[in-house]
Amino acid sequence: MQLILQEPFLFYTVNSWGKLLFVWDFFNIFILKKKMVMSKYFKTLLLIACAFYSKTSLAQQLSNDVVDVNSTFQMRTNMDPRSLEQKYSGVDGKPYLTDDFVKGNVATKDGVILKNVLLRFDQVEQNLLMKEEGNKILAFKDALLGFSIELAEGTKPLTFETGFASGSGTSEKTIFETFNKGNARLLRTVKKSIDQSRGYGGAIAKSVTQITKYYISIGKKNSPTELKLEEKSILKVLGADNDVNMSYIKENKLNLKKLEDVIAFLDFYNSTR
Repeated sequence: MQLILQEPFLFYTVNSWGKLLFVWDFFNIFILKKKMVMSKYFKTLLLIACAFYSKTSLAQQLSNDVVDVNSTFQMRTNMDPRSLEQKYSGVDGKPYLTDDFVKGNVATKDGVILKNVLLRFDQVEQNLLMKEEGNKILAFKDALLGFSIELAEGTKPLTFETGFASGSGTSEKTIFETFNKGNARLLRTVKKSIDQSRGYGGAIAKSVTQITKYYISIGKKNSPTELKLEEKSILKVLGADNDVNMSYIKENKLNLKKLEDVIAFLDFYNSTR
């Protein structure tokens, strides 16, 4: 049997566990003007050369002290720092959660944990950015599982998660700010947009507007339910309009229009389940 070879395509990748995935493909194997018969001798030499090249490349990858997570996990894209600064130039308001990059931690769906890295959350595009050495800016893709950001040293970090079941206006990729642990969890989204208006003399003014929504999630497998921060709405979503809960709210003088009081009530509610 004769094999006609056209441009053998050889590549390899290293995944997060450092394993080698070796793929050898014969592309358009029967189309070639200058037909070349691959002998058994030629095939043997080619396989040996390929194996040697792959092992050498893998050894070089594993010997690096600094892992290039961008290529290894393929979850981020490079961004030009200059374009980042110009992106919202002339816009009145805060398109980002923070004025600059701040320390935080990131978890990905691949099981990767990045600690004490510089992060900035773009609330217009709902995109998490990370700054590396040399002012290299990386933007996370769909691999993001969650992250935390410390607004000031020594303060409780803000925590964000994805992966909640899809619902009305939300998906598994929606980035929710989370406030408590347990089965019933309070969530928040803050989505910003850039509005344009024509001002005095015909000049165009750009400003940031935001829409804030609250949700309660009963387990991650159930879709988060949008609600208002008020007693009636919260108790209705939880199905918790009973004497025990009402007594707790009254005795502790909780105002469920206040974020901290809603969190306190949910902690009590979860403790009784």
